[in-house]
Amino acid sequence: PDLFHQEALGYLKSMAEELKIGSRIGTILRHAKLQKMDLDRALHIYHVAAMLVEVLSVLGGHARNREPLREAACAFLREQYLKPDMEQLYRAMVEDTWSVESERKMRLMLMPVVHQLDPKKFVAAVSKIKKYLSEPAPSMATNPFLQIEYLDVQDTGKTLDIDVFQNTPMCQPHRAVAVDSSEKLCNIMFQSIARIVVRLPTIASETLGFMESLISGYTYVGATNLVSFTLEVPLEDQAGYTPLAREHLAVMRERAQGIVPTVRRKDGTISSFPPLLFNENRIKSLFGNSNAFFGIAARLTGLEAMYGVVLRHAASVEAVAPVLSVAVANFHRDEVAKLKVVLQELLEVGTHFLCNAILPLDELEADIGKTKFDKTGNKFVASFLAVFQKFTQKFASEIDEFPTQHTVDVFWSRCYYTIQCACIRAIASKRLTEAQFFNLSADVGDMLLRVRKLVGNPHMSIFDKYTTVFLNTFVCDPEAREVWLHENHTFYRAKDLVPWLGGSGQEHREDRRKIELILRDVSHEDRLLLTNIGVQQY
Repeated sequence: PDLFHQEALGYLKSMAEELKIGSRIGTILRHAKLQKMDLDRALHIYHVAAMLVEVLSVLGGHARNREPLREAACAFLREQYLKPDMEQLYRAMVEDTWSVESERKMRLMLMPVVHQLDPKKFVAAVSKIKKYLSEPAPSMATNPFLQIEYLDVQDTGKTLDIDVFQNTPMCQPHRAVAVDSSEKLCNIMFQSIARIVVRLPTIASETLGFMESLISGYTYVGATNLVSFTLEVPLEDQAGYTPLAREHLAVMRERAQGIVPTVRRKDGTISSFPPLLFNENRIKSLFGNSNAFFGIAARLTGLEAMYGVVLRHAASVEAVAPVLSVAVANFHRDEVAKLKVVLQELLEVGTHFLCNAILPLDELEADIGKTKFDKTGNKFVASFLAVFQKFTQKFASEIDEFPTQHTVDVFWSRCYYTIQCACIRAIASKRLTEAQFFNLSADVGDMLLRVRKLVGNPHMSIFDKYTTVFLNTFVCDPEAREVWLHENHTFYRAKDLVPWLGGSGQEHREDRRKIELILRDVSHEDRLLLTNIGVQQY
């Protein structure tokens, strides 16, 4: 047998390039009927094939032979693993309550993570086989492919170094929350590293890419249902987001469309993308109910859970980084950073529009609009404070449902910003004398100070001077206003800037036109001022 074995190897060495063994392995596996095979057994087959391809250099093969096998493995995992997981994840999202019970707030932090993989294991296995093939008279008894680790499926779990998420540098305890669906996604991510990458480190980057597609689908569908103010306009085309976030959202939408399952309505028609998560009864009872504050606690909990998923993915990237090149590892770190940008803006922009819906701002704008400001101490201050105090008392039970103190901080900071935006909207087109302006400034400043004291959240001071900076341009000369406009236009709406800086009435039509031209020249785009509270750079 040993003589036959040696002759067979000698034949393969002489014919390896002509037979194109490496590329044929990938072709065979691409057409193999592995669909009904369980994942571990299929991965074992790909692992053995990967070893064969890696050692082909001894038999005259080339590194390019890896590509057909990688393509075959990725195609299998995409159809048999990624898409079914997304279907399960979508069902979990539909069934999710998007809430975090107090006794389960720590569950994301306690979820398992794989420690950094050892790149030497795969290299050592390849070297062992290459050494065997290089022997002058290799024996069947020492053939690595006839050992149990290649003949049968191995339990890789026994060799994994596993810890909990809270022990990783990526964990942010103040944001590490999970809902049922995000917990399911985190389990999928853990299994992807523990089962796929451990067996096939050659497709580690592709596996991370699969996870990023799942996160994109989860986030885009979830955020559209939770904080989009319309289903007719894609998230990336809605107001408030920065150009960078819009760019990332567009990519996420494209990735999500490739894996989110087709959903049929009750009448048999196919739902448009992204599909709805909530039935009509739930929308009416919670998300469409003003008395329930439009389910703001559940909505924001969902966004924070999505951010927790991104933090968890960052731990996956670091676990896999040792088996990747530096450039590829940094590419996936950049993907994490992009996801963080998107989730933070979704949280802040979504909270802003929800604050507009639940705060008593219409009365405030109407009262400011009717006030002449011929004196200080105008009624609108006391009137709004009385209404706002009732709101905070009624909202106390809702805010108890917020998942973290971070969510509370973001909410109150956005509330304060939203109130200031309402003030600016109301006064932007008012025609004031200098004396009236100073009375207005005193009243608005007094009201905002008392709002801050009433809530007592320190993060409200982030927007402390937002209204003041806007109002103080009233006393600037025209040239100073133009300089101010170039430096500060991104923080305010064009609808407010034009009448405030250009004046109102027919006699100021040319002044308003001048402001409009400046805004056009600087490519002004309405967006919201962001806080980035609690964002940890990657």
